[in-house]
Amino acid sequence: MELEKIFLLSIIAALIELDAYYIGMFLIAQPLIIGGITGYFLDNIYVGIIIGSVVQLIWINNPPVGAFVPPSTVTISFISTVYSIIFLKLLSNANQDAIFMFSLLIGIPSGYFVGQIDIWHRKLNTKIMHLFEDKIKQCKLLYLIIIQFLSIIIKILSNIILFLLIIVFGISLAEKIYLSLPLQLIRALTISFWIMPVVGLAVVFNMLYSKEGARSHGIAFFLSYFVFFLTNDKINLPFFINLIIILGFLISLYLVFKGERKLNEKN
Repeated sequence: MELEKIFLLSIIAALIELDAYYIGMFLIAQPLIIGGITGYFLDNIYVGIIIGSVVQLIWINNPPVGAFVPPSTVTISFISTVYSIIFLKLLSNANQDAIFMFSLLIGIPSGYFVGQIDIWHRKLNTKIMHLFEDKIKQCKLLYLIIIQFLSIIIKILSNIILFLLIIVFGISLAEKIYLSLPLQLIRALTISFWIMPVVGLAVVFNMLYSKEGARSHGIAFFLSYFVFFLTNDKINLPFFINLIIILGFLISLYLVFKGERKLNEKN
């Protein structure tokens, strides 16, 4: 494990995390982006794109709205990608898809924990603001800048420290856990990762929900997995993911055009 790269990536992930709802909305706080960056720095961009794509699909309809603080998809993608790449190096004979799923099972609770930290962070921001409340009432701009600066610095540092703790101290423990898993559970992890893109596709269809969409998703699901179980492990995962995404895209286009046609007929 290259600690310098991990440290640098932790800083990058913490900075990208700010884009979610701290500093503007430049739409760079996306799982696919952080997954690709992480994979590039760790010399395996293929894994970063795969993990980022799966996380992007599943949490595509999970924006921060009002007081709701969603799990950090940047954290999920970052931690899962780092663990996947490191495990592939440490456990060269292990099943790749099982490692991906196992890494996601570590990254997902990490993302939810970062979301909880953001809730605590908001409360801390309120306390900091109250410390300078009198100065703010006097319209002293400098103290507003100080409050913003403290808020951003605390957010960045807390994320960097958490990322480093999860990666540096968690890898060895996670490796021991993975090696202790029975073969049946390894097989279950492999199949589970194949199911993840379809779960993500179901989220997309839910955004464009209709009776036709539900039926179409069911057909795509069963057809895809008929191919999977028929060929077992002969189809590689990227091909399978692309097949499902293309099917979903074509079905979505069909539903959109059908809806437009019905709307034009009414008008």
